[in-house]
Amino acid sequence: MPQVSVKIDEAVRDRLAAVAAERKTSIAALVEQLSADTLPHAERVARMERTRAHLRETTGVVITDDDVVKGSRLLRDIAEGRGVEVR
Repeated sequence: MPQVSVKIDEAVRDRLAAVAAERKTSIAALVEQLSADTLPHAERVARMERTRAHLRETTGVVITDDDVVKGSRLLRDIAEGRGVEVR
């Protein structure tokens, strides 16, 4: 497959190089993996709707938009090491 060049700021390149080095890979492989792992918005929405429908059909649980927002906040807080209030 032909390769192309992408122009990015030097600081971004340095950051990518540091992450790639930690993972013992190249910047190109890191960007390729990011591309494979990152879904476009429309695909993320479709996947979420399929998941919601599956949960509703198999468990009767209805996941609302508010549930999604709260869940996203909870996961972010956990990832950032913030305390989680248990009720």
